[in-house]
Amino acid sequence: MGASSNGGRVLSFALDHPNAVEALVVVGTVVPGVPFSKEFLAMAEPAIQSLMKNDLAGAVAAFEKFPHLVSPKNPDAKEKAMALMRANPQNLAPRKLEDPSGAIVERLGELNLPVLVIVGADDHENNRHHAKVASDKIVNSLLVTMKDAGHLAYLERPEEFASLVISFIKARTR
Repeated sequence: MGASSNGGRVLSFALDHPNAVEALVVVGTVVPGVPFSKEFLAMAEPAIQSLMKNDLAGAVAAFEKFPHLVSPKNPDAKEKAMALMRANPQNLAPRKLEDPSGAIVERLGELNLPVLVIVGADDHENNRHHAKVASDKIVNSLLVTMKDAGHLAYLERPEEFASLVISFIKARTR
């Protein structure tokens, strides 16, 4: 399982090591090789600049302005997400986790395993596009759009999210 940019990393790993993975779940995934919209990049620029300067407090403040982080219908989830970021800003620090496969978008059709692609209906249009591309290119995939959820669907609607993942796993282990 991988969320956001880590979704792209698990897809890359599965492409590079097909015998090591039986199924995948990606959430609000970023697909390496699918461009980001100019609007998304402009919105993310303050967070990126803060992270590059190792200004984790500045990055947290920038992420707080992301309208798609959680659904506008879930203000409690937004506060929970921000509290987690403020308490653990080190989790935002850039790491040397280079994508081993580079741009993988054109290779996604090589994946021969079940993939559950989850995205929040209120996630940024850019992220919903990445999820759709992944789902369209991976033959054995299922795209689920969670209503009233943004980029952090698992935090906003944990019971629904867990139910989706458990059902997906159970369907593959019968």
